[in-house]
Amino acid sequence: MKYIIIAGGGLVNKGAQAMTLISVCELKKIYPDHKILLLAWNTGAGERKRHEMYDLELLQVPPLKFSGAAANPLKKVFYSLRYGNAFTKADEIYRNTDLLIDVSGYALGSNWSEKVCNDYLDNIEHALAYGVPVCLMPQSFGPFDFEGEAGARIDERIRKLLPKVKLICAREEEGYNALKNSYGLNNIVLTKDMVLASKIHDYTPALKGKLEYSLPDIAENSMCVIPNVRVADSGVNNIESLYLAAINAGLEQGLKVYITYHSTQDMELCAKLKAEFAENGDVILLEHDHSCIEFNELVKQFRFVAASRFHAIVHALKNGVPCVALGWAVKYIDLMDIFGQSAYMFDLRNETAPEDIQAAVSAMNENHAAESQKIKAALPALQEVNVFDLTKEAL
Repeated sequence: MKYIIIAGGGLVNKGAQAMTLISVCELKKIYPDHKILLLAWNTGAGERKRHEMYDLELLQVPPLKFSGAAANPLKKVFYSLRYGNAFTKADEIYRNTDLLIDVSGYALGSNWSEKVCNDYLDNIEHALAYGVPVCLMPQSFGPFDFEGEAGARIDERIRKLLPKVKLICAREEEGYNALKNSYGLNNIVLTKDMVLASKIHDYTPALKGKLEYSLPDIAENSMCVIPNVRVADSGVNNIESLYLAAINAGLEQGLKVYITYHSTQDMELCAKLKAEFAENGDVILLEHDHSCIEFNELVKQFRFVAASRFHAIVHALKNGVPCVALGWAVKYIDLMDIFGQSAYMFDLRNETAPEDIQAAVSAMNENHAAESQKIKAALPALQEVNVFDLTKEAL
């Protein structure tokens, strides 16, 4: 049996789910004789439960745990004795793997912790040690302003490992230029986001059986607020007031306002926002954990959304649904610019007042039909290139 490993994806949020499912569908089409594995060694119980509907096997082996086994016979003997079949199976898989693709949305840069960066690089280093070609699929990179001894070690690992990667797909010019300028790499291409560029509508190849949809009935003239608890990590201390401003603006426009999450990490925040309108029946909390496939259908029913999760915005725009975007990185800015939506883009790294969000929601409610047409007109040009075709050169 020959394998292809997907790393960096997982099923913890709907963006990761979408990238994983698209990858499975595309890889099965191009490499029908390979078995697709999802490297998900830190998967929790909830994620494993969500995995049950998907037709791919979890590879739950931390690469660092078996580091050095590829080339060191003594380590291989040690791991065999200590871990038995768990190591033997993992070693056999890697020795018969023809490709590892990483579908992280954003995991390498000095904005992230030492652990996040090193976990990312561990996956690459372990695969390369076994002679497995590695392709980094469309994602964000940088900045690379690493500090201290730990930062210097990460920087050195990047210099050592990334030149050996077959293909690096950067989805923003800023990340593309950062990789070029910091490390002089010549194995980089500038691409669009994988979910945005994908033409896949049938996810059957990635599913064990038929998906049973569980979608609520959405009232007409509705908007949806999709928060992101991680925005606060970027130093924004008034994020809840901004989401509340969006909700209030929608209510003032006579809209039904739904609140839902694109990542289970945001469930508590969603409940907290609804609690501010506990007695208001026009503010509805959607608590069901929809799959990314269901979410793609759900978002079509809204007039527009106000969102902070990157792939929630992608899902909306891909369906012609306009968005007021509350972002914290250049990926949001680039995405909204592609569709001519910069007027509705808020970079929360800059000072943003609740009144600004309210004004944007009001303007969007008035202009949503025209903005939707603008978005739909821009989409075909973004789907002309299938990035998975580029992986053929790696094998």
